[in-house]
Amino acid sequence: PLAISGHADDVLTLDLSVSAGAYGQLYFATAADGISERQVVVFDLVPDGVRRTVAIPVGTHPRWPDQTITRIRLDPVHGPGESTVVLHRLALQRAGPPPASR
Repeated sequence: PLAISGHADDVLTLDLSVSAGAYGQLYFATAADGISERQVVVFDLVPDGVRRTVAIPVGTHPRWPDQTITRIRLDPVHGPGESTVVLHRLALQRAGPPPASR
């Protein structure tokens, strides 16, 4: 199970390559609301098959901050035709102070 505390400065990064498509979508669910069109962030793609990093500012979505994120769904490609998608890495980045050293 997923239980991420949503912050306004959260950015989800994807390292991926796609061969076709105009854009992708990242859906998320909260403890209060499931996956829906109300909780989706659309991101642009460069459909050339080259590995790229895409930064998705999920924290700017009005339904992300101060919520517990319980699921995410990645629809990596939308557009006509078929596409090859290679997802190398998915990570949540968050600004803030570094952890205290011991």
